[in-house]
Amino acid sequence: MTPAYHKFLELFRANEYKIKHGKKGVVKQEWIDYTEQELGFPLPDSYKWWSQEFEYFKVEDEYVKYVSPPENYNIADVDSLLYLYKSQIISNATSQNELTILEEGEGDALYYFLIEPGLKGNEYRVFCRDYMNEDDDFYADDFFKFLEMKIHQMK
Repeated sequence: MTPAYHKFLELFRANEYKIKHGKKGVVKQEWIDYTEQELGFPLPDSYKWWSQEFEYFKVEDEYVKYVSPPENYNIADVDSLLYLYKSQIISNATSQNELTILEEGEGDALYYFLIEPGLKGNEYRVFCRDYMNEDDDFYADDFFKFLEMKIHQMK
């Protein structure tokens, strides 16, 4: 486990009282493999580790989008990473190189990975689409930094 993973676990343990999450070992590698195959690009290594470690994670009242079982991917579950991606592509809500990881409020903001090849560990930068201002702004260098910033914002 890299220092980034240890650092995240320390932050998580210090703030676990305010974080709602699932259980370790629920998300299977086969689910991740299937999701990546359907997406057509790899998920960040940090996201895959997080999925298997925590299953899901809530930021206030919203779920960070999670990996669901392959047999459920086409069930209308707006918190499923793959279901939402496919739905957004069909409706032209996002482009193919944007993978939504969190939607806040009633259409207030959307956080997404900008899918760009060449970043170490398949990590992707995180951007925030502010629907009120119609802006897309850089938010975090990677998934762990995104979670860290969200944990610090939690009450």
